[in-house]
Amino acid sequence: MAARQEYKDKGFTLLEVIMVLALVGIIGTVAMFGLLNLTRSFTFVKDSGVVVGKAQLAMLRLGKEFQLIKSATGTSTNITYTASRPGGDVTHTVSLTGNTLLLNGDLLADQVNNFSLSYYDTYDGTPTTTWSAASKIIGINLTVDGPEGINPSFQTRITTRNTP
Repeated sequence: MAARQEYKDKGFTLLEVIMVLALVGIIGTVAMFGLLNLTRSFTFVKDSGVVVGKAQLAMLRLGKEFQLIKSATGTSTNITYTASRPGGDVTHTVSLTGNTLLLNGDLLADQVNNFSLSYYDTYDGTPTTTWSAASKIIGINLTVDGPEGINPSFQTRITTRNTP
């Protein structure tokens, strides 16, 4: 008669199972942190895009408005100007109130960290903080509050077309 063979090595030992579970746990933890960082990065980029888009839109609007200035009175944080329009001249005011940039009292940009205007007689001239009859160029500086304390800053100079 043939003797029965006994197989004692038929499964995994408790130690092997514990080691596999520990390795799976470590790999899962590393993957979770990678996924968490990816999610944070995506959210940061999305939020940054929204903030930058608003600021760029405000800068574009100010640029279009300031090109048509005929006369103005202004300081470093606000300007009231008369602009030429096809239907006649109109008067507008741009001002900073708290952290909100307003055009005629309507929201132009929010989350404004810094807004300043500077006025130039020539492109290479020395800027002043108040509008004068000789001002032909307006410098705009706009900084907005971005996500995670990163505050994007925008600068441009606009040449007025209609000033004498």
